[in-house]
Amino acid sequence: MNSLSHHHQQDVILDQASSAPPFIRIVEGVVQQLLDQVSDCFGPNANVREKIIVDLSHKKQQQPKYLSSEGSFILQHLTVRHPVGVMIMKAVKQLHVGCGDGTISFLKLLLELTRGAHELMKSSVEPMMMSEVLVKLEKFCVNEMKKFGFNLLVNEKNEQIDLSSIKNNKDILSLKIRLHSGKVRELLKTFLSTKLSEKETQLLMDVCLKASSTLYENLTIHEMKNLQFNPNFHNIHVLALTSLSGKAEYFEGLAFEHGLQHPYMLRQRESCKIVVLCDIPLELIKEKKKNEFRTAEERLQLLRNERAKIDQQINHIIKSGVGVVVSNDAMDDISLDRFCKNGIIALRHVRQDICDKICELTSSTKVYSCEQEIKEEYLGSLSKIRIEEDHRQTESTVYIQGNVTNGSTSRIGTIIVHTANVITQHRYIRIIKGALKILRNSYEDCLIAPGGGCLEMMLASRIREMCSLTTELSSTEQCIYEMFANSLESSIPASLCEKSGFNVNLVMRKWKVLTQQAVSNKNSSTQTSRLCTLNCLKYPAEFVDPLQLGIWDSMRVKIQSLHQAVELTCSLIKINSILTSPDLKKESQEKLNQTLNQLMMEQQAVKKDQWKYHRYHSGLNSGGKLDDKKKQDIIKKEERFYSKEMTKHRKMLEMNQQLVMEPERNSIQTREQEEQEFHARKEHERKLREKGLLGYDLEPFQ
Repeated sequence: MNSLSHHHQQDVILDQASSAPPFIRIVEGVVQQLLDQVSDCFGPNANVREKIIVDLSHKKQQQPKYLSSEGSFILQHLTVRHPVGVMIMKAVKQLHVGCGDGTISFLKLLLELTRGAHELMKSSVEPMMMSEVLVKLEKFCVNEMKKFGFNLLVNEKNEQIDLSSIKNNKDILSLKIRLHSGKVRELLKTFLSTKLSEKETQLLMDVCLKASSTLYENLTIHEMKNLQFNPNFHNIHVLALTSLSGKAEYFEGLAFEHGLQHPYMLRQRESCKIVVLCDIPLELIKEKKKNEFRTAEERLQLLRNERAKIDQQINHIIKSGVGVVVSNDAMDDISLDRFCKNGIIALRHVRQDICDKICELTSSTKVYSCEQEIKEEYLGSLSKIRIEEDHRQTESTVYIQGNVTNGSTSRIGTIIVHTANVITQHRYIRIIKGALKILRNSYEDCLIAPGGGCLEMMLASRIREMCSLTTELSSTEQCIYEMFANSLESSIPASLCEKSGFNVNLVMRKWKVLTQQAVSNKNSSTQTSRLCTLNCLKYPAEFVDPLQLGIWDSMRVKIQSLHQAVELTCSLIKINSILTSPDLKKESQEKLNQTLNQLMMEQQAVKKDQWKYHRYHSGLNSGGKLDDKKKQDIIKKEERFYSKEMTKHRKMLEMNQQLVMEPERNSIQTREQEEQEFHARKEHERKLREKGLLGYDLEPFQ
């Protein structure tokens, strides 16, 4: 096994040179760097190219180490600083949480789409038009995928059920879910074979199939849809124990690790009642506040009163007739000893999620107060509980089985994995949870997609066929169609050829010709028989039916990875169009300066044309003789008046300039404000007209 050292603190950073490249080119570089980190996790031999991940964020003495060949888990341990990289990481996380797989196919398709978008932008293709066409093509591909999907629903005779023959929706919702066991097994094998060896794949595949069939089989479609709202249903508990046996088993019930118990407590009970206590401490508070007592006798009395209250709560629990007490809070040794003497198994400090699953398994309700007698309706029932202790384990293991009535099966299960060390334990737990998500999606959708890149090749051929037959498409739209088809072919199919060691150009050309012939062949009995995939284990390249190889993928993974890649590409195209667009603020400022300069020139021209003479005050040219002092007083008085009018006029000019600079403000003004400004302007003109200044220069004394 080739182990590659990979550090937690590795940064995905782009060196920004003085001449920065286009944004879409930067995006392409970020996606390429992320894909390079996980490219070894894809292909026929991906299970032998695992990576050792060392978390350097902890202290040197406590550095967690992980072994993984899962793309999503490796990406989670990268420190990505670029904003585009952060967006991609969020999309990868959503894809993993919802579907459990599809990380590499998403990144590869996103890389090819960004490359194609970059080439189209060089040819001056409108970004908004490109986004609209990409969304349209995504919807077309999703509809075509469902046509080529394989229906998993079968009847009791293991024959496929055609849902199109059932016309009533009530009959469809009441239909019991029975899936084709062979196809589900092939689906799970395809998922596990890229992450585990053949022996490990067989070991975990049997356990996961048994768990899913026990929980989901014979449910109606309506019940399966309603179970999506139950948060505990899909979380099948996975327990990893340290052992050299290397085995995995499924337990119909709940198994979990627990700490120390009372040494003389019972280790097994059958057919008893159970109560789950929540936030009820059955122990004395060790620390007392100083203001609660003054003397030692008062402190002793406080402890006696508190002990009496705890004993009263224990009496109520014992009186209810329960055989098992589970609490998420503390219990002191005295309380445990009382439960032990009455033959009650008491478990303290149980995790909250385990308490929720116990309540669901035993049909019990959490009790938040024991000051009064516990009602019967709060109690649950279980068929068997046992506690096993092993010297190889740090904690004991508790097994709880609920009461199963009317022939129904338990809806809570536990997968127990025995491994040698903590690294493999974490690895198996992650892979099992991903496999359970794949199986859950197949039970909900009842549809799987052929794998091996054949679906992408078929979609590319169908897009080219639609582009050639549709006469309404413009030349630009045809270019976008061709780019999308090339991106589909260059994603998974080209990566398979490269990882298998074939000549990519020759094999892809041959594959494309075979797919086009299959598309033109309308005489095939089923849609799936028209597909052909590459057999990666034979040389020279051989193309076979995907049904023959048994390579299947989850339909939800295919659809969601395509949707995430197209949506993120459209978002990045819009961001690129915003960044590359001309500076609107700069353009508006230049236009404003031009307008102001033009207005000033017009005012100067009017000023030169209108002012042929100076207008003096009537008191100065009335023919009478005035003293020089009186003349100067009149001039100063008139200068004050003209200075006020100049100030008003200047304010009006500034307001007009501000309205020109801020066009949005002019659009937001109300009608009342516009009327007030109109009246103020009219009043200003009236005053100027009274003084004989309207149409003349306001500085007659210069």
